[in-house]
Amino acid sequence: MNKLYQLIQEWGRRSLGDILAEQFRRFKVWWLKTPPNPWPEELDEAVARNDSKMICPRCSTLQSDRAWFCPMRRGGRAI
Repeated sequence: MNKLYQLIQEWGRRSLGDILAEQFRRFKVWWLKTPPNPWPEELDEAVARNDSKMICPRCSTLQSDRAWFCPMRRGGRAI
């Protein structure tokens, strides 16, 4: 509660333009920050290779090159 009170007191001493400029700066920093890659480099390279196969994300069935939907009844998801 004390931290919230201090924040309200600090904002009370600043103009609305200053507050909006600070919030826009924080948003811009957050928006432009690149997220870390969670996958190892070997996996990224394996997926990007031309000879890699497409699979259904739900049932892991191999797909043809022109498939839009999983042919398996339990999958049925868009590829």
